[in-house]
Amino acid sequence: MDLNRLKIFLEVVRHKSFSRAAESLFLSQPTVSSHIKNLEEIVGAPLLERRYPRLVLTKEGHTFLKYAREMVALGEEAMEAVRGQYNSEQAHLTLAASSVPGAFLLPGLLHDFLALYPRVTFAVAERDSDQVLEEVFLYNFDMGLVGKEINEPKLRFCQLAEDELVLVAAPGLIKKKNILSDYQPLPAVPLSLLPEIPLLLREPGSATRSVFEKGLAAQNMTLKDLNIRGYWESPQALINSVFAGLGATVLSRRTIEKPLKMGLLECYLLEKIDLKRSFYLVYLKNRTFHPLARRFIEFARQQMASAAKKQEEDFYGP
Repeated sequence: MDLNRLKIFLEVVRHKSFSRAAESLFLSQPTVSSHIKNLEEIVGAPLLERRYPRLVLTKEGHTFLKYAREMVALGEEAMEAVRGQYNSEQAHLTLAASSVPGAFLLPGLLHDFLALYPRVTFAVAERDSDQVLEEVFLYNFDMGLVGKEINEPKLRFCQLAEDELVLVAAPGLIKKKNILSDYQPLPAVPLSLLPEIPLLLREPGSATRSVFEKGLAAQNMTLKDLNIRGYWESPQALINSVFAGLGATVLSRRTIEKPLKMGLLECYLLEKIDLKRSFYLVYLKNRTFHPLARRFIEFARQQMASAAKKQEEDFYGP
């Protein structure tokens, strides 16, 4: 199958327009339209249809899209190898990340990786964990960072770091004060008192909420047993709502360390409930990667392993 024709198809899908795709490719619109028509004849099915003012993929087009992306990626890798460019230090990484690992793990990883490979560029999209997994599965991003692992044989999950969810409230709401230090034990709230506390939670699809619901289920409880006041998609909006006194919430310990140390929030564990989790780098097992994308995967694993070892040595001694 003509690799150039596939690239034209992908460009039309990206722009949802023959004319805009033609401009980006420095081709005439009739040339682009002709290539798409020839491709549809080869495939034996319509791939695009016009729904004013944009082009949209047909059902068959959606099916063909992921294969077209993989064929183009594989073709480009083959050409790079032949041209001796396979070890080029220039690449563009696309990543999707859920809110917590995207905000607290990924910036440091990218900073350190780009210090080694300064010609690498990147694009990061924020999604909830379910959306990240779907986007990676559909080849829309090279890889993702999520706060949960699922049983999907086509995906590979590499554990990067551990995390813990804690109950967070404005000072005085639960009538205790605590300033967090890295290894300081936190005061615990009996699970039996949790229904008395007004709560704000993340949206469905959030790994934070999923971990909390699983912890409740292990104690034969559900969200219906709690005093839920509202839901937020944004962790920062959730924290601001806690500041404002709207209620308490359950959040990653990593997201609230600074306001805790400043005494702006209080932090508690919940008795008899396991809210520990891990963050993962996820990607398709059989996906064809640029060499630098593979190096980033290995770099992230090594960096996180070194950070975990250092943290353990700081606590227990070398």
